[in-house]
Amino acid sequence: MSEWLIPAITAALSAVFAALLAMRFVERRRLHQALWAAGLALFVVASAIEVLAITGGWSEGLYRVYFPVTAIMVGLLGAGTIALLSHRTATLAALGYVAVVGVLLLVFSAVDAVRVEALESAATAGEVPTGVFATTLTRVLHPLLDVPAAAFLLGGAVGSWRKTGGTYNLLIAAGALVFIVTHFLPSGGQTGLSVEQSAFVFHLGTLAGTVLLFAGYLRSREVRREDLSKTVAVPA
Repeated sequence: MSEWLIPAITAALSAVFAALLAMRFVERRRLHQALWAAGLALFVVASAIEVLAITGGWSEGLYRVYFPVTAIMVGLLGAGTIALLSHRTATLAALGYVAVVGVLLLVFSAVDAVRVEALESAATAGEVPTGVFATTLTRVLHPLLDVPAAAFLLGGAVGSWRKTGGTYNLLIAAGALVFIVTHFLPSGGQTGLSVEQSAFVFHLGTLAGTVLLFAGYLRSREVRREDLSKTVAVPA
């Protein structure tokens, strides 16, 4: 299998997922739908960049886009979860946090120096490029955004499952957990895997997480239709 194929499938699936959520937002005007659609749209961008990096190699330009996009997309998914489950005040606070840290990430990623040797070394070792920017603050901003957002995404799904018992929440929680494991654990030479094995695990984990999140969303739509059908006639 070509190395670029899995992230390309991830990008295509994320695009479908984002489009469905965007259409749902147009119909119902729920903030969490818009935030999730925006986050998944950025996920499409990130996956497309991974395809470009695999086929043509990492460049400074690609990494300057990829670095903030991967954090902001998780931040939007986390904020969307808060918007779905919490009060307006918590949602506004989450959006403010994502906006401030996201803007700082975009600015610092645009102006900070890139350690080219670190970027090349990460690619050679089959690792996800990290620690590439010269300034510590730039590197720290990424986990300041995506770590709490990922925690909210996972915690929100688990909390909803405990309240409702819906299996779709477990699917979403499983997808979030797969993402966390795939993106936050060491890769490449740090694990003893070869370049090809490390890249395959990373991209396959990303695709698996996307599939689980999408399956959870589709199942939640089915449950809603089943509940509505008890009182009104709705399309299957």
